[in-house]
Amino acid sequence: MAKSSADDLMHLYTDLQAAYTSIRNFTPCEYHAAVVDDSYEPGEERTQVILPGLAKLKESVKRDMEAIEKSLSGCSSLERKDEYRLSTNAPYLLAVWHGCLSARHPIAAVSQHFQHGPGIVSNPSEREAKVDIVANGGRDWIRINTITATRLMYEFRELDAYISDSSSDASDPSGGIGPDSTTQDPAPEVSLIRMAKSLVAASRANPLPLLKGEDPEFPTVTIRLTRLQDYSAESPTGAGEEDRLLTRWIAQVLDDIRHLGVELEFGEQKLSLDATSPRSPSHPGRWHPTVNINLDLSLLIALVSDLTHCELPATAEEAISRFQSGISADSSRPRSICDNPNAGTGGQAHVSQSGALAQQLRQEMQGGLLDMLRGRLSCHLPAVSSCTSEPRTLDVEFWTTSEARDRFFDIVFTIGGDNERRRAKALFGDPPSRSGGECLAERAASMEEQEHLYWLGSRYPPGYLPLLPIHVVESSGIRQGQSSATQGAIFIAMAKTCRELLSQQQHPKPTTKSKITPHTLRSLLFGAERGWTTLTANRTSVKTLVSEVRARYGRSLLLYGEDTGDAAIWVVNPRSLAEGMYKDRQK
Repeated sequence: MAKSSADDLMHLYTDLQAAYTSIRNFTPCEYHAAVVDDSYEPGEERTQVILPGLAKLKESVKRDMEAIEKSLSGCSSLERKDEYRLSTNAPYLLAVWHGCLSARHPIAAVSQHFQHGPGIVSNPSEREAKVDIVANGGRDWIRINTITATRLMYEFRELDAYISDSSSDASDPSGGIGPDSTTQDPAPEVSLIRMAKSLVAASRANPLPLLKGEDPEFPTVTIRLTRLQDYSAESPTGAGEEDRLLTRWIAQVLDDIRHLGVELEFGEQKLSLDATSPRSPSHPGRWHPTVNINLDLSLLIALVSDLTHCELPATAEEAISRFQSGISADSSRPRSICDNPNAGTGGQAHVSQSGALAQQLRQEMQGGLLDMLRGRLSCHLPAVSSCTSEPRTLDVEFWTTSEARDRFFDIVFTIGGDNERRRAKALFGDPPSRSGGECLAERAASMEEQEHLYWLGSRYPPGYLPLLPIHVVESSGIRQGQSSATQGAIFIAMAKTCRELLSQQQHPKPTTKSKITPHTLRSLLFGAERGWTTLTANRTSVKTLVSEVRARYGRSLLLYGEDTGDAAIWVVNPRSLAEGMYKDRQK
C-alpha cells in the first residue's frame, strides 16, 4: 500500500491510459504465413493474429486504471486529501509495455511461464519461471523487476538474522550486514538471485525450437531492474558505513547474477506512448513466388477453364446472362467446382453451380487470372515474348505431380467442353523421348504446336504466359523428410505438417478427421519439400493448413522471420470448367 498524491495518481492514470491505447493498437507479427493471397475480396475480414499474454496484460492495465479512477473520484473536493493510499501495479505494467515496444521484434509472447524441467528444484511451486517479454522471436527472455535498494536491505537483514539464529558460531559480533557478517554467504538466498537461477534453469529446459538442424540454442535471459542503478560501478565513498556495506552487498549480488549468464539492465525506459506508435515488426513488404511453381489440381483446372480465356462481358448482368437463369447479381462467394465435381447434379445444385460460374466470371472481369500470374511473375520474367516465333529464355518453370495431372484429365474429360479438353491436351502433350538431333527439331515443332493449341481462341496472345512445358513428377518421387539449411523455415514447417496430417489419415482409426483431402496434402507437400511456391485456388485447404502449421510450428517460425522472402503458397480465386454451362449449350 503506497502513498501517492493526487497529482501523482493523475500522471499514473494518464500513463496507463496511453499504454492501454497503445496495447489495443498493437499488431503482432505473423512471419510464418508466407502466403500470397490474391483471392482476397474487399469487405472480407482478415484473421487477427493473437499475441499470447497480450490480452491479459491489457486487462491488468484496465483494472489499475479503474482502481485509480475510483480512488480519485471517491473523495469530494471538501474531503480531498493530499495523499492517497492505493495498491497499484502500474509501475510494473508500464515497464512491461515499454519493454515490449523497445525489445527486439518480433515479440513472441507476453507474461508467460516456463517449466524448469524435472529435478531442478524441490519446491513444486517454484518449478516454473515467469518471463514478462519473449522477444526476438523467442530468442530473448526479459524479466521486469521493480525491487528497490531499501527492499534489498531488508532482505539482507532477514537473511543475516536467519543465519545467525541457525549458526550461532558463525555470527558476527559487530551485527553488521553483508557478506562479512557470516561464514556462509547468504547472497544466493536473495530474491534476485533466486529469480535469476530460476530463469536460467527454465531457459536450459526450453531450448529454441529450431527447424534446420542447427546446434541446440537456448533463450538469453535479461533482467531489467527498473528501480536500481548499477552498484557494481558505484564507488562507496563519502557515505556511512551501513550505506557502503549495502552498496557492496548489492554489487556482489549483481556480479553473482552476471556470472549466471544473465544480462542486467537498469532504470526505467523513458518512452512517450503518445508519440510512439506500436512498433510491431515490419510485415513482409511482399512475398514473392519462387522460380519453380508447383501447380495443384485446382490451378490446372483454372488454366484450361473457358472463363480464363473467353471474351469478357461488358457488365455483371451480361456475365449472369451467359449461364442458367435464376441467378441474382449478389450471388454468394462460389466454391471451386474442381473441389466438388458432382456439384452439377440435381436442379438446385445446377443453379448453384451456375451462380458460382457467374461470380467467377465477374472476378475475371475485375482481374484476369493470367494477368495476375504474369504480374506476380514479372520479377522472374525480364521479357515475356508475345510471339512464339521469337526465341526467349524462360526463368520460370511450372511443375505438377502425376497424381494431380491424372485427376485433372479425369475431371476435364468428364465435364469439360471441347476447348477446355483441347487446352488440357496442349498442357501435357509432350512428345515421346528420343535421342539425336532429330529429337530437338521434332520437340521444338511439338512445343510450338502445343502453344498454338493452348492459346487458340483465347483473348490473350500466344505466349502471354510461358506455361509450357509443365513438368510432371511421379507422385512416388515425393521426398521423405529431407530439408536444407538454406531452405526457408516455412517450407520445412509446412512439409512436416503435411506429413503429420497424412500420417494421421493413414492410421487405421484416425483420431480427427482432416479438412484437407490426402491428394491435396500430397500436392502441397510436393511443393513444400522442394522450397517451391504452390499455386492453388483451394483457399479453404490453405487456411486449414496455415492454421495447422501455426499450431505446430508457430514458435519455430518466429525465430527465423523472413529468412528467404519466398512465398510458400500463392492463392487465387478459382476458375471452374464452364463450357458445358453456357446457356447456348443447354438447348
